[in-house]
Amino acid sequence: MKKALVYLASFYPNEDAITNAVIPLLEKMKEEYQVDIYAKSQNGQNQINEEIKDYHVYRDKYIGQSKTRRLKWKIAEIRNLNLQITSSKNYLLKKMVVSFLNLLNDSLFTKLLHIGEKEKWYQPFSEVASKGYDLVLTINSPIVSHYEGLKLYKKGYFKDRIWIAYYVDTFATYIRNTMHPDFQKFLQFETDVYHYADAIITTEEIKNDNEKYPMGQYRDKVFTIPFATLKFEPSIEKPTGKLKCVYTGSLFDHTVRKPDYFFKLCNQFPTDIEVTIVCNLTNPIVEKLKTTYLDGKENIKWYGRKSIEECFALMNQADVLVNFGNESSNQTPSKVFDYIGRCKHILNFYSIDQDTSKYYLKEYPYALNIKNKEQIDQEDFNQMISFIRNSRNETIDVENIKKIYQYLSAEEISKKFLDTLMHMEKKVKNIV
Repeated sequence: MKKALVYLASFYPNEDAITNAVIPLLEKMKEEYQVDIYAKSQNGQNQINEEIKDYHVYRDKYIGQSKTRRLKWKIAEIRNLNLQITSSKNYLLKKMVVSFLNLLNDSLFTKLLHIGEKEKWYQPFSEVASKGYDLVLTINSPIVSHYEGLKLYKKGYFKDRIWIAYYVDTFATYIRNTMHPDFQKFLQFETDVYHYADAIITTEEIKNDNEKYPMGQYRDKVFTIPFATLKFEPSIEKPTGKLKCVYTGSLFDHTVRKPDYFFKLCNQFPTDIEVTIVCNLTNPIVEKLKTTYLDGKENIKWYGRKSIEECFALMNQADVLVNFGNESSNQTPSKVFDYIGRCKHILNFYSIDQDTSKYYLKEYPYALNIKNKEQIDQEDFNQMISFIRNSRNETIDVENIKKIYQYLSAEEISKKFLDTLMHMEKKVKNIV
């Protein structure tokens, strides 16, 4: 059987949203390949070689533990906080501070990409790849996975092997990076990946967005599949007691996802509505919002981290699931598809009219979309409270939801994924 090596940032027992979305694809892939995983050790304690769920897993030291990485994220937090300052007082000074932080952050980014750390790395990707594979699949995030693929290409590794770069997230066209002083450097890096990889897999939204950038010239080698792998697992639990709203996900970057309006509305919630938030990654702006609007409210519960199984259990107990749309039109939060698969009422907050979450929810019969505003709109508030209170009385037609979203099911997308891999392999090897 052919062998494939997959670079996936997180894997059991430290899976994340991306792991959750691509596992059905990898399971289907095993029909044609022996699939090995290369992942990061989340805590430095994982075994560097182990068998998990019928995969052989190689692990390397988690990049987040390096001193440079920690400093980089600290600087990014300071920079992002400064970018939110709207007052014109001392504007030039603030601009100089932000520019300096950008330059410092970039120098650390370059060091990170070139792995200039003195710290010991357990098992470099190139070392694992040298064991001999027919196919290498690099999946971002992290973007360093594609950088490692690019390094292998420049060493001649892919003369008789296939490299496929899978973009589940954007990089150079990520909403904040377009405003970054080194955007052109990021853009060149991403363009090189598109140029040298045998093929690219990404979403339709990202492919369309790429038409505005140099990556668009490689459209003929780009194959699209939805980043959904929607699993229909409707909850059979009937919520009791207080009406429950649940949000599970990260809020690590305020330029990507804004919970501001929802937090302000939560502050005014009546006592018969309870809000549960599971959020393991935040930023200083979100922390300040949390302190201002949520802390001290008896009907609001905040958990820093829970396993995927625990998050799904909370979703099952909810009356309404809450989503925050991304601030860009080329990304969709994967939790939207988890929510749809739960067959619950969904409350979606969005900022832009091209919100991709709203696009996927347009046919969902049990969704309410609310546009973010600076101040509370009483009409929004009344509509939302009515939506939440009516949710427990409305019977959900699960079979209708399955019919509407069959094209996004894990079965459909997994099949398309494997068909795409096989087509690429024939094309690269010039097999008719």
